[in-house]
Amino acid sequence: MSTAEVRAAGPTGRARLPRHLVSGTLGLLATPIGLGLIGYGSGQLRRTIAELPGNTGITGAAAMVAGGLVLLGVALLGRLSPLGPLAGGLVWGVLPGLFVLAFPMTTFRITSDLLDVGDLGAGALGLLLTGGILATGMALTGAGIGSVLSRRGRAASRLER
Repeated sequence: MSTAEVRAAGPTGRARLPRHLVSGTLGLLATPIGLGLIGYGSGQLRRTIAELPGNTGITGAAAMVAGGLVLLGVALLGRLSPLGPLAGGLVWGVLPGLFVLAFPMTTFRITSDLLDVGDLGAGALGLLLTGGILATGMALTGAGIGSVLSRRGRAASRLER
């Protein structure tokens, strides 16, 4: 393999380390923020509907959209490095979601204190117990895996040229 082919294949281990660190760190930090915004928004919207049926619940809806945009950003971190969506999805979505499936009553007992936190707690508990956290984690993990597979496909096609 010539030097030009190696260069075309992309950066090597040390050159990729900063990308992995930035993506992984942002994925781990931004994922709970996105989930928190969605949880707060859904709790706010639920309360608005229950207490004030004529209101639109714009605050809750705006928080949910903002949370969705944050999670979209986490998924897009896969362009920088697959570690961001993989870490965020596994740590904040898949693992807690699987824990809920394996131990639903234990999870409820442990997390029922979240209801005292208000809209954020009620929304987060709702996302956790209805599978929203698991689904989000699976989607982010899928984005990370898709990024890995896409990179491998591009690298293989470059080497074939």
